[in-house]
Amino acid sequence: MTHVEVVATITPQLYIEETLIQKINHRIDAIDVLELRIDQFENVTVDQVAEMITKLKVMQDSFKLLVTYRTKLQGGYGQFTNDSYLNLISDLANINGIDMIDIEWQADIDIEKHQRIITHLQQYNKEVIISHHNFESTPPLDELQFIFFKMQKFNPEYVKLAVMPHNKNDVLNLLQAMSTFSDTMDCKVVGISMSKLGLISRTAQGVFGGALTYGCIGEPQAPGQIDVTDLKAQVTLY
Repeated sequence: MTHVEVVATITPQLYIEETLIQKINHRIDAIDVLELRIDQFENVTVDQVAEMITKLKVMQDSFKLLVTYRTKLQGGYGQFTNDSYLNLISDLANINGIDMIDIEWQADIDIEKHQRIITHLQQYNKEVIISHHNFESTPPLDELQFIFFKMQKFNPEYVKLAVMPHNKNDVLNLLQAMSTFSDTMDCKVVGISMSKLGLISRTAQGVFGGALTYGCIGEPQAPGQIDVTDLKAQVTLY
């Protein structure tokens, strides 16, 4: 069984309000990684992200900071063109205080460009999570395994796959794919079966070889998320 870190997802406005800081501090013992989502801003800039990071850095000794721009294609709010998205991700490397950066994977990506950006981020000591999200369904087991395999070829620190289940077999397939991959590959793995049906994938992540599990601070930011305080309590049972 692997050690699991709890990620708390936040989607603030451009200004980090004191009420949000208080909510984070109230849950500080449950948070290993704080995920700052930035796709909710229509035209977010690197300078705006840097300003938010500065505000959050006050507490940074308590957790790592992850920055994510989730595109609309993969269930987020972000409507940047692909080039604008990749330019933003690349430029995040220059911000001090960011520990981890999420970059999305699709079957039709420019492999060489993706690899250059990932290597660039790592050269600036950023851990890379390469991720793929399917909010509609759960692909068959062999396809799940293939997606994990394709993502790990970029040599990231983490690979993350989140899918939507429609029955218990979908959940089992995701857990099996994650378990098999974690036993055979060097990078860390994250597998999420979304919605209440797939809650076990969040609470028992470590049993199946997963390294990160995502929760919320109050309002869920993805189907099936629970508050990080409850999530931490569940994770530590395994």
